[in-house]
Order: sequence, then C-alpha cells, then structure tokens
Amino acid sequence: PAVLEFHDVDGRLVLSPSADGTISVRIRKEIKVRDAKHAERLLRDTKVEIDERGNTVTVRIRYPRFRGLFFWLSDSSRVKVTSEISVPAGIRVETDLVDGSIRGDNLQADLNLEVVDGDIRLDGLKGSVRAVSVDGEIRVSGDIKSLDLKAVDGDIRVNLSPPSIMAGGWRIRTTDGDVDIILP
Repeated sequence: PAVLEFHDVDGRLVLSPSADGTISVRIRKEIKVRDAKHAERLLRDTKVEIDERGNTVTVRIRYPRFRGLFFWLSDSSRVKVTSEISVPAGIRVETDLVDGSIRGDNLQADLNLEVVDGDIRLDGLKGSVRAVSVDGEIRVSGDIKSLDLKAVDGDIRVNLSPPSIMAGGWRIRTTDGDVDIILP
C-alpha cells in the first residue's frame, strides 16, 4: 500500500479521500504581518518539500529561522500553513505535527497520527487508527478495525458504527480528560 508521511511544526492538516486514486497536495500559507517586505520574506522562506520514494510520499513543511530572544516573541506565530491532502483508499498515513490539528473525513486508511498541542478529528473513518495527542482532544467515528488512542491532557470521544470489529486489542487512555465511547 501507498504511504504518506507528513511533518509540520505549526500548521493544520486536512485529509480527504481522493476521487482518482492519487495523492494530491494543496498548501495554503497565511502571513500575519503589516510590513510587505517582511511578509514577502516569510512567504518565500516557508518551504514545502515533497519527496517520493517507491510507494512513500513525504511532505515536510519548513519554516524560516525565527528571530527574537524568546520563542513567543518571534515570527513563528505570524506564519500559518494549512495542508490539504487527498489520499487514495487503502493508504497508510503517518504524521508528526506540533502545534496544529488534524482533520479527516470519510477516509479509507490506516492512520498513525501524533500531535502535540492540537486536536485530532476523524469522521467516517473506515480502517484502523493509532492516535496520540498531547494537550488536545481526539474524536473518531466510523467503521474501525483497530483502535489505539492516547490523550495527555485531553478528552477522547469515539463513535463506532457497524460493522466495526475488534481485530486485535483496542486501547483507549487519557491522562487528564474524559472518555466517551459509543459502541454498535
């Protein structure tokens, strides 16, 4: 099966099913500064790297070096990237995302998702999911075969529809949050 690897450190990932069985990537950069030259530099220096090797496509967002004595006073909060990626059925998706969120609707995929400081929301999933969110909520609904969810400082909400089956052990755990599960 095809594999999509995604890496970002301050963005939003939106996954959707592909109509033609290919991986399609659309990136939107937003810059929040008043100075036009500074905005131009930030746009130019925020890079999208896409690499294809065999059945694996890797998408990596690279940000410019930020200036400032303190991280929260730097340019990092001024660059926002939204990555919209459509994926074919049967793909395996692996993410590494910091300070962002993941949203996926009606995917037929096996997902391995990790987010620090953000939410994960998957609606209408058909497949398996392993998701870890540090300081964010995890919401999953659909026809699930395998489930391994972990939230640190966040809630977990699961709504399983028929014909979800337990193909192996299921794990759902949170360090500081609520767990709500609806089973078929």
